[in-house]
Amino acid sequence: MILALRSGYYSFVLSEALEHNLATSNTIEVITPVMLPFLLAEHNLVDIYQQNHTKAVLELAKRVNAQGVIPSTAEGIEPTRRELQASVQLSAQLIDVESKAIVMSSKIADSSMFSNVRDLIAFNATKLMSDLDKAFIKLNAIQ
Repeated sequence: MILALRSGYYSFVLSEALEHNLATSNTIEVITPVMLPFLLAEHNLVDIYQQNHTKAVLELAKRVNAQGVIPSTAEGIEPTRRELQASVQLSAQLIDVESKAIVMSSKIADSSMFSNVRDLIAFNATKLMSDLDKAFIKLNAIQ
């Protein structure tokens, strides 16, 4: 699997949580966003990546025999005088490299007066992982 960040100021927080959960799995090998630039350069895909992230990441996935790509997004708002609570919006998809079909999509919105954005993202990343785990189980049952 290739874990690919799409956008969002807090995407790195979500990425860390997903990386940990995916990397501790016995059945899944993960290419993290930190390693992505090195692999793109190694496979001469940097120019394509600058023009079209999705195309370059899917091509890289083919070349390294990854079965899927997981793009994710995380946005958040910290509490202010106007906004009394922290809120987050997270999304992740599982894209099959071969068919380019979206196998799973998950979106989560949450807010709390007692947590900050980072804590909310970390907490809700477990919900995204649960959705991903269900998709992995379903895919393994099909294959």
